Amino acid sequence: MLLLLGHAHRARAQALVVGHLLLRLALLEQGQAIADLYSPEVYAAHQDLLTARRSVDKLAGGSELARSSAESALAAARERLSLLGVPESEIEAMAGESKPRKSVAIRTGDGGTVMERLVTQGQYVETGAVLYRIADLTRLWVQLD
Repeated sequence: MLLLLGHAHRARAQALVVGHLLLRLALLEQGQAIADLYSPEVYAAHQDLLTARRSVDKLAGGSELARSSAESALAAARERLSLLGVPESEIEAMAGESKPRKSVAIRTGDGGTVMERLVTQGQYVETGAVLYRIADLTRLWVQLD
């Protein structure tokens, strides 16, 4: 029996798969993009982030209460994106953009090999749906009977 110690990459929000799909047995490096998704939730959260950032910038010299409220809205927008699975480095990049992204790249945490691709371009996925199964084939456990 061969046991593959791998993990499933799941959708963190409802989304449409719009591109960047990998083939089975593709080798992946840490942080590599494995799919591009359009999620209305991520789009709205990015829009909120940009609106809050503009408010913070606009109120830089304003009253303490207004500035504090704008900074709270900015922190809430960042937290919402984080809960949707957007990495901090990506949130930083998104905060500097002028308009919300139409799609977001899903990246691997670790490197490995694509063992199974469970999505196709144009497919709508629900929260929690498995997109890929990825395994690290540098370490295998083999049980011989």
